[in-house]
Amino acid sequence: MESRSVSMEGFFCTGTMVDYLKHHVVVVLVVAVGGGVTVELVVVIVLVVVVVVVGVVVTAAVALIVW
Repeated sequence: MESRSVSMEGFFCTGTMVDYLKHHVVVVLVVAVGGGVTVELVVVIVLVVVVVVVGVVVTAAVALIVW
């Protein structure tokens, strides 16, 4: 029971982090479109954020398994 609770808590934290990052992606895209930034730059920013999100999720999963 305890391990399930910990997992849910970890997923909740990860979900919150993802929502936080998603919000920032929207802000960055709006600023980029408003500022006339190239599509290539936007794509690079999105890719970087995706890599960071995947890294956070994997790290959280490993931490939960080890802990």
